[in-house]
Amino acid sequence: MAYGKALVLIPCCSEKQVSAVQFQAEAPLSGIEFLRSGLKAMLKETPALANKPENSAGLLNEGAPTTPAYLLYRGKLFRPLKELWRQETVEVLIVSAAYGLVKPREFIRTYELQMGDRFANGQSVYRYWETTGLANLLETYVQNMEVSHIWSLLPNSYTSQSKTPYHRVFRDYWIRAEKRGKRCFLVKVFTARDRAAGTGSGAKRGEWLAEVFRVNPEMLTEDRPSQTEFPGLSGFRFQYKPC
Repeated sequence: MAYGKALVLIPCCSEKQVSAVQFQAEAPLSGIEFLRSGLKAMLKETPALANKPENSAGLLNEGAPTTPAYLLYRGKLFRPLKELWRQETVEVLIVSAAYGLVKPREFIRTYELQMGDRFANGQSVYRYWETTGLANLLETYVQNMEVSHIWSLLPNSYTSQSKTPYHRVFRDYWIRAEKRGKRCFLVKVFTARDRAAGTGSGAKRGEWLAEVFRVNPEMLTEDRPSQTEFPGLSGFRFQYKPC
């Protein structure tokens, strides 16, 4: 029997769709608005990014419509996750290049920004979040919500040209979390021939999470999760590496 509480981190995506819906919005994480304001200020000083239509008419426009995050993002990772948004047993946070950490039912504006983009001063977006303390906000959230297991579905690229170093933003926290007894797993995707899934791994991580909820949700709070293959994902195998 597995005990504890799980948190799943999933990345934002470029495919978005503004939707007009009405329900009680979730409040942002405590302290996140200050960091978001700082990012907007740097964005405004970077014409190449600020002038993108999605940013000038969305993120930087206070009058632009807002959409719940789980509905705004329409990428392949998000498509299988309809049941995830209806459950209340597992915590979920979306890691966004523009908003930092986002709750699924938090209302946000559309934008076009990637973690590997650079501001006018040369700093990358992911380095902004890394150096301003986004990992500290994650740590506080984990403590407040009494999370014991963290699952990262975030891209883990370390190349200088990468646009998707999402997992890297929290690298200082991964070290602290392990020392404090948290179980943190990075989900890796392989084909049946033990080859990395490559560009399709993001979508497969979404399918993996949906399949876990369908057949074995208890594994999210196992200290040594052992199920690496799933009936709905034939031809793929999953590894769970320490963060």
